[in-house]
Amino acid sequence: SRPSGVTWSPDGTRLFTRAVRHDRTWTAWDPVTGKRLYELLPTGFVADNEWKMMPDLFFINGGKEMVAGLEKSEKTERVGSKELLVFDATTGKPLRRLGDPLPKERFQWAIPIAVEPDGSSVVMQVYTVSGPPGMPGGGAAMIDTVQEYTFHTTRWDPVKNESIREWEVTGHRVDTVRRFGRFTVGLGVDQGDYNNKEKTLRPAKMRCYSLSDGKLAHEWTTGFAGLEADRVQGNFLLTTGYNRKWITRGNTLSFAAQPPFACDLWDISTGQGVRVSETDRQATVVLGPRGQYILRVRDDGSVEVYEPFVLKKAVATVSAAARPQQFEFAPDGGRVAVSLADTSVVVWDTAPWRTAIDAAVAKEIPADLGPLWNDLGADAPTGLRAARLLAAAGDRGLALLKAKVTARQPPAAERIVRLIADLDAPGFGTREKAEADLRELGSTAGPFLQRALKAGPSAEAAKRLEKLMAALATHKLSPAEVRELRAVLVLEWQGTPAAHELLAEWAKGDAAAVLTRAAKGIGR
Repeated sequence: SRPSGVTWSPDGTRLFTRAVRHDRTWTAWDPVTGKRLYELLPTGFVADNEWKMMPDLFFINGGKEMVAGLEKSEKTERVGSKELLVFDATTGKPLRRLGDPLPKERFQWAIPIAVEPDGSSVVMQVYTVSGPPGMPGGGAAMIDTVQEYTFHTTRWDPVKNESIREWEVTGHRVDTVRRFGRFTVGLGVDQGDYNNKEKTLRPAKMRCYSLSDGKLAHEWTTGFAGLEADRVQGNFLLTTGYNRKWITRGNTLSFAAQPPFACDLWDISTGQGVRVSETDRQATVVLGPRGQYILRVRDDGSVEVYEPFVLKKAVATVSAAARPQQFEFAPDGGRVAVSLADTSVVVWDTAPWRTAIDAAVAKEIPADLGPLWNDLGADAPTGLRAARLLAAAGDRGLALLKAKVTARQPPAAERIVRLIADLDAPGFGTREKAEADLRELGSTAGPFLQRALKAGPSAEAAKRLEKLMAALATHKLSPAEVRELRAVLVLEWQGTPAAHELLAEWAKGDAAAVLTRAAKGIGR
């Protein structure tokens, strides 16, 4: 049976699979020899055979131990009670329970989506489903016709058996993307009203929620009624967007996806996207490490390696013995495990195509890097192309950024107060410039704007203050902040000691500044 789950250990020495029709356990393999190492079995913790392993494995205590979810039911995955077991990552031996079993009624329709590295808490995503009027009950099988489909997320202390924090994810569907990178987010997708066949579907909205505190981190509108998300790699998320309509075939009515299928690569931090392709048929697309390339399964089952920023074309093709179904990259990005339709798993070395991409991109580096600095603050296709070229330029690109970007210092309170006062100045030009300067300051001006609004300003000043606060609430970035985020991306892509040294300098700036927060996030 082909694996429904493929997971690497943090050190890349073991590969874990969980089969579609034999999902009682996870199996550990040596990715070099293909030798079966062990299976995760709850020996000594479960008295009977009525159990299944839940999707996903979580590594704790520096990768020495694993947490696997167990469901006490053989007939269905989401009826029996659940508990979490800790296994030795080297031997697969069951070690202990991670706290008490989860309360059955509360977590009957739930899956774990994160576990703290020390095992102190687990994030559970709980599904609440109800049917349309006139339809009793409700359930997962009604996903395309549900009236209400709510996702409640709980950070749970398994030892104290109590909730630490709870939040709801807004949207008709929520994807828990397989890899989160440093953006530990849940993706809430609002895909419009499927129940009303006469109504035009709203464009899907992508909402990213922090798994640490449940706050909405990012939100943007995609322009499509339907959306499928692949995974997060670094700053980036890969999606396939399409429209849908009701199709009648004989006596069957279905809500079918319609071409074209648009593949977009989204820069999460800015909410801007790069169109990768539009095709008449939906294909499997996979985002490579740090978002630097995309794997796309072709009609003949081969896989093309596509560079999305500079070359905008396939640079290599890899053949497979059977059609690839799933891909999972090793933690260092040097290998990718591929589950094939013939039930086998192959491990590919990514070095050949990464080398080919780097060589081709290097030929596009201009002699004068100056214009690339200005391009960093432009739209996504232009700005991300500039970032990729500056990263490829090595020491030259690093020197340019070192000269252009310094750690953000907290703005002088006197200046912000003066700018806020100028929002009510007699001259229109003065008011416009003050608003532009405050917008440029971004989140660092937030507390001052809030206090000014509470002080009861004039109608003109209030209007401008509200506009600035709305921009902050929607995470709208200034051009300078966009440029700084992409400067951080350049250094992340370079990954050299000198690049990390410069990032460390930028991370010492104003804690509220976008540049500081982004620089601190690298490596987490």
